[in-house]
Parts: sequence; C-alpha cells; structure tokens
Amino acid sequence: MRVPRSWLAVVGVLLSPGVAWSASKPDLTCSIYASALKDMSKLIASGTTVSFGGGGPRIWFAIRLDNKGQAPTDKDFRAKSLVKRNGATVVSKESMVTPPINAGAWKFRPLDPESIVVTLPMTTNTFEVTGSADTLNAIGESNEANDQCTLHFTVKVVG
Repeated sequence: MRVPRSWLAVVGVLLSPGVAWSASKPDLTCSIYASALKDMSKLIASGTTVSFGGGGPRIWFAIRLDNKGQAPTDKDFRAKSLVKRNGATVVSKESMVTPPINAGAWKFRPLDPESIVVTLPMTTNTFEVTGSADTLNAIGESNEANDQCTLHFTVKVVG
C-alpha cells in the first residue's frame, strides 16, 4: 500500500502533518502526609494548626509517589524528603526507589512511616515539609515540572 505524502506512517499509526507523536512516558508526582498517629489515620492538613497535650507527642511523615503517566518507571530513581521545624532542618532523607511504579500506581516512601518521625518539644512548632520525586532526573517523564510537593502546618503543644 502506498502512503500519501500528506501522511506519516509511524509504527503502523498514521498521523497527519503537524501532529506530534511521542512514546508513552511515566509522570512522577508526590504528596506529603503528616499524622498524629503512627498508622497515618489522623492526618494533618496543610495550612492548619493542631494542638496536642504534653508528654512528648510525635508526628509521623510519609511521602507518596504517584505515576500519573502512561508508562511504568523502568529504572531506579531517588526521592527526597526534608522536614523543617521552626526553620531548622530536623530530617533530611534521600532514598532509592526501585521500579516499577506502573502507570496509575503509587508507592509510599518511606514504606515504613516510622522512619520519618519527629518528637515535639513543649512549644509551638511550625513545620515545612518538602518532598521530591526523581531528584536526579533519572526517569524521562512526560512532565518534569511536577516532581515537588510541600506541606505547611503548625502544632501547639500544651502542658
């Protein structure tokens, strides 16, 4: 069969002139979760202020990595989280994430929420938590601009 010049044959798919074609790619995004309970069932929303009674309350953190693209991740990549309390870094953690994260699927990083936990002093604590998926750009993504996430909240510890 002869293909007219006005059409381009690409792997059995015909595209009209000027229509861009690209292979499916993953698209990694992240979300940050903070919880007053280890099982992550008492989430703290961004922009809120929560109060705790004394006794050294703790907050657990997790980063969720989502693949919103059309293809799975195909190699290892690095993810990072940074927890600041009252402007000072209290946790900085970077880890390797192994493939795959299939299209439409997700993984928590860290898999064990206890690996990022902060015990609170008896004071008001302002938190800024940032996360990053694919910190070294190892994965060719359909959107490289959405790999960052941030959560801000305040915790008041009263006696």
